Amino acid sequence: MIAMSGIVYLSEDDLIGRGAERAVYRIPDNPRLCVKITYNIRSKRKSLQNDRDSEFYHWLEKKNICWTNLARCYGWQETNLGKGLVFHFVADDFGCASKRLDFYRDSKKLSDEYIFKQLLLLRQYCLYNHIILCDLTLENIVFDSDAAGDCKLILVDGVGNTDLLAVISSNISILARRKIMRKWRRFLKKHFSHINAD
Repeated sequence: MIAMSGIVYLSEDDLIGRGAERAVYRIPDNPRLCVKITYNIRSKRKSLQNDRDSEFYHWLEKKNICWTNLARCYGWQETNLGKGLVFHFVADDFGCASKRLDFYRDSKKLSDEYIFKQLLLLRQYCLYNHIILCDLTLENIVFDSDAAGDCKLILVDGVGNTDLLAVISSNISILARRKIMRKWRRFLKKHFSHINAD
């Protein structure tokens, strides 16, 4: 599936960030979207993150999940830098990128207790929708505030199945729940053990 017709032309001015494998660009004509393009192919034997994401998000689409806490994937798009996957870009009312969870934790603009409660809601969302996480980090979660000032956490990366167990778990509720809970337990213990890791 191609997200938009034609080729999207990107420049360095559109670059949002760069990970170990993918670069993320904001789409100039549609600032509510971004595209993730592979620039570093580490091993031909290992599937690329975009390919894994495409498969996993397609599976989520077929399940008809609610996208309230996960940046939606809109499919493949051709660009002048290669083919990439298009995602919803989480931004505030002024069009600026929503800040990542590590910013709020480090700046103490929100209390750890409040962040922890929001994380428990996000965990429940993942459990309900069988959203398996391959890379659960503070950097892959952003705070999105609405006009009323309420906040919710949104996963913008690190989602998907990375091994055979994850593939199996994606289709069997009990196994999926166990895998999701293990990820969350480790994550909460690492960052919020002073509150409660359960």
